[in-house]
Amino acid sequence: MNSWVKQFLVAGVAIAVMGAGSVMAQMAPDVVKDRQAAMKDISKANKTLRAAAKKGDKAEVEKQAKMIVVLAEKLPALFPKGTERGTLDAKVTRAKPEIWAKWDDFQAKANELKSMASQIASAAGKGDLAMAGDGVNKACGGCHKPFRGPAAK
Repeated sequence: MNSWVKQFLVAGVAIAVMGAGSVMAQMAPDVVKDRQAAMKDISKANKTLRAAAKKGDKAEVEKQAKMIVVLAEKLPALFPKGTERGTLDAKVTRAKPEIWAKWDDFQAKANELKSMASQIASAAGKGDLAMAGDGVNKACGGCHKPFRGPAAK
């Protein structure tokens, strides 16, 4: 192969890699904002769920638990590689690199949240609110402890 052809191919690959990095850098803040919004929505739904459980509002508990199920299903897709602390500023994200180093465990934790919320919704539909008190909190904490860093100062 001619040397100019090799140089052209190497330059093309370099441009493609830089372009992909640029696209990722531009996409990262948006996906981080989306996942932060999803986490806030889960937190809000959980607070509403817990308040409804204290009032004995089974329908509201079921509704909020189902909302958490939908949000939990989306979580892994909101964590693409390159959107962790170290790659992004600590003020931008609290996501620790351990998420990607232990991806299967991270996905399992998201599934635990989904499963717990589904169980709460099902139980509430049958009139049982016993699980509504702490179930989602335990699932959230089970993921936040290993995979979420402290708030940046």
